[in-house]
Amino acid sequence: MNRPSFRRSGLAAACGAALLLVAAAPLAGGDAADQPAASASSLQSVDALKPFVGEWTIDAKWDDGRPLKARNVYSMELGGRHMRARTFLPQPDGSEIQRYDGFMTWHPEKKSLVQYAFAMDGGVREQRIETTDGKVLRVGFTPFEQGGESNLHQTIEFLSADEFEWTVEIREGGEWKRLIKARWTRSKG
Repeated sequence: MNRPSFRRSGLAAACGAALLLVAAAPLAGGDAADQPAASASSLQSVDALKPFVGEWTIDAKWDDGRPLKARNVYSMELGGRHMRARTFLPQPDGSEIQRYDGFMTWHPEKKSLVQYAFAMDGGVREQRIETTDGKVLRVGFTPFEQGGESNLHQTIEFLSADEFEWTVEIREGGEWKRLIKARWTRSKG
């Protein structure tokens, strides 16, 4: 089986979490410029994720020039209480492999939206999803526990109901380095 290769295992884990994260973006819903700020209660519920159900694609390049093509499929699961995100990467023969799987949910004890990401290489990541308005989301910026800082930051800015900008940064040698700034678009509702 052909598997995409990454030059660094840290980058592979970062990319996995990054590709899964985009499921949190629908908190804004609708045209971002026309939407009022989301209420605090709507941002503290998995219901805020429901507008994102569907399929999204990206055709872009990482900052180092490598191409990125992917498809994310989001669905409400387990009685509509959690959102599932599955990431598929195209293969040279036209088939796809599922590289990542994950769930986004409201965690009542942590009082936060949370992403649980699972990679086909066995990687597992738990990250906090933060937003003050539902239009811009920050992932991995604030740890759940002291000393649990993430080496991966993501920012998602919802531009419309069908497009958002995604920025991913990784910490290397104490410095933050941008990996990508690109746009995802809705391909199916």
